[in-house]
Amino acid sequence: MNSLSALAGPGPDHSVTDDHLVAQMVLDAAQRFAEATRDAGFASWAAQETALAVKEADAAAHDVHNDLLETRIREHPDGDGHEMGFMASPDPEYSEAMSAATTAAEESKLAYGRAEATAKLAEVSAERTAWELDQAQSHLLDVARSVPAATTDEVSDPGDAV
Repeated sequence: MNSLSALAGPGPDHSVTDDHLVAQMVLDAAQRFAEATRDAGFASWAAQETALAVKEADAAAHDVHNDLLETRIREHPDGDGHEMGFMASPDPEYSEAMSAATTAAEESKLAYGRAEATAKLAEVSAERTAWELDQAQSHLLDVARSVPAATTDEVSDPGDAV
């Protein structure tokens, strides 16, 4: 990653007259811009891929939680199996199906959480590379603006020619 001072280049009061130096500065700025463009493209792709992974994990979590709900309903077809009131006693043991469904639900929450964290990191990376691309573009434009105008032997005002 380039430091901000390297991106600044020559100041506005500095005029570049050496053709070789100008060419090298333009080439360096263009290469930095090209690299930032590639990085931004990759980061954008990664952010999109991880956003899709979050959606897939979310859909899988919904499906597993629906399975858990279905298992609960089948375990207790006539209600939740608890007495009404303050002193309701909890079900002492879940059946194997209920235990497996609960475990699957927790695993799906974990998978979703991991996918979400990965997507957030990819989004931050994409934002960072977009900022670096903006900085490289700005630097390229600053260098291009510092290039002295080409002088020609032609008449500058067509009205002056006779």
